[in-house]
Amino acid sequence: MQGFGARLKQLRIEQNYNQSHIARILGCTVSSISSYESEQRTPSFDVLVQYANIFHVSTDYLLGVDSVRPAHDDTKQVIDVTGLSSKDITAIRTLVQSLQEKQT
Repeated sequence: MQGFGARLKQLRIEQNYNQSHIARILGCTVSSISSYESEQRTPSFDVLVQYANIFHVSTDYLLGVDSVRPAHDDTKQVIDVTGLSSKDITAIRTLVQSLQEKQT
């Protein structure tokens, strides 16, 4: 079973990112990235979520809870609804469903 740090490193290498690039994205130091990958330190919850977003995987995958890595599917998109009301989110869902029905 692959550990947390090994998953981070594998994902980073697959994307052709170096530790410096990830550190800039996360707003931390290269030594922090190195310590996460070597499992000397554990990232905060916020950093864990940022990692998941960067690599388009779930936090469960990163943590080893889910051993199956989701396939990258360009047809699926994530929409950030942070700050929107539940009424706005419902309207967006309704619009997406309507557009999807038009496609079939």
